Parts: sequence; structure tokens; C-alpha cells
Amino acid sequence: FVMEIQGVDPGPFIHNIRWFTDVGDLAMGLIKAVVFGLAVALIGCHQGYNAGGGARGVGLATMRTVVMSSVMILILDFILTDIMITLGV
Repeated sequence: FVMEIQGVDPGPFIHNIRWFTDVGDLAMGLIKAVVFGLAVALIGCHQGYNAGGGARGVGLATMRTVVMSSVMILILDFILTDIMITLGV
């Protein structure tokens, strides 16, 4: 039993995906994942450590963490992509 998704047979898709990806794509994805995860963790820890004012303060710290993390991921994605394309990764 083979399930088609969006009318695409998975066999040819998996076979042909090797032609369009290389080790650099995998490396770029893994490096970005580590950097983004580290950034979100550090922002969350910083905001959580400095939260005050009870439950309201925790809610505000959570909101600030989400906003700051989202913006930081956009900035880091731009910077990392530029660096990796320049280096040829």
C-alpha cells in the first residue's frame, strides 16, 4: 500500500530528491537548527530569570520571549544564510 500525497508517488520523489539536495543543504539545516535552538533557549532563560510580579510577570516574560525569539530567528536566518552562501556551504 503506497499513499500518494498531493498526487505525487513517493517512490520517484524519494529517488529524485537526491538530484536536488546535497550535503551542504543538510549541513546548513543542522547548523541553523542548533543556532536557532540555542537562541530561543537563551532568550527564554534570560526572560524567565528576570521575570517578576507573580503570574502577570511570568505571562509578560513569556510574551516577550516569543516576540524576541521570533525576531531573533529572522535576523539570525538572514545572517547565517549570507555567511554560508559566501563560504559556499
